[in-house]
Amino acid sequence: MLLHLATLILIIYFPLTQLLFFKRERERLLTVPGARLEFYRSTSIALWVIAALLALLVFSVEIAWEELGFRLPSDWRFYGVLTVILIASVFMAKSSNVTPQNYTTLRDAYAHVRFSLPANPKEFRYLCVTAVTAGVTEEFIYRAFLFWYFSQSVNVLLAVLLANLVFCLGHLWSGPKNMFGAFVLGLGFSAIYWLSGSLLTAMLAHAVVDIYAGKVGLGLAQHEDSMAADSGSHADLEPAGLPE
Repeated sequence: MLLHLATLILIIYFPLTQLLFFKRERERLLTVPGARLEFYRSTSIALWVIAALLALLVFSVEIAWEELGFRLPSDWRFYGVLTVILIASVFMAKSSNVTPQNYTTLRDAYAHVRFSLPANPKEFRYLCVTAVTAGVTEEFIYRAFLFWYFSQSVNVLLAVLLANLVFCLGHLWSGPKNMFGAFVLGLGFSAIYWLSGSLLTAMLAHAVVDIYAGKVGLGLAQHEDSMAADSGSHADLEPAGLPE
């Protein structure tokens, strides 16, 4: 009974709270200085609280943690996937640098979530904490617990689809484009979990993806500040008109 109730709460909590409150929260993020810092803090706290309560439930009903993917395999698959993630992280770090050549492409790609991305180094540091939090807690919630729960009643493929559909609905705040992206990324994290045999690799990949988005957001903001400063400097240097 508790497992069914917990699953129902997880399915409806994130979409419902976003429908009720996030329009106002989005406006606050766009207009109130420092709002993003509070958003990152409150999001991290909420995710850790939910994950802690879920962990207590898992412990109380005696679900083996290994069944949820909390294991450290010793075979080559785990270390192979881990190596690929680390190499991809290096390439992602390089590609997240915003230049005049890729500015327009990155700006358009992230336009739908710019309001939630950091605009200065302090916000980026907070975002990194939230990214690690999301990597750990959301993988536990969606790829571990919900996948395990659904797999008790349906086949593995359908369980993966259902868990990632719930993950997609949990990104209702970011609009249809990012919801679709979340679903696709969720499938990718599920594949990483399956290939490596461990949820730990999916947690790492999730955190890397979120940090990458934050670094792009910071780069866009800094590039725009630089363009604005250059524009102002050029205006100051324009020669005055000749006196009549």
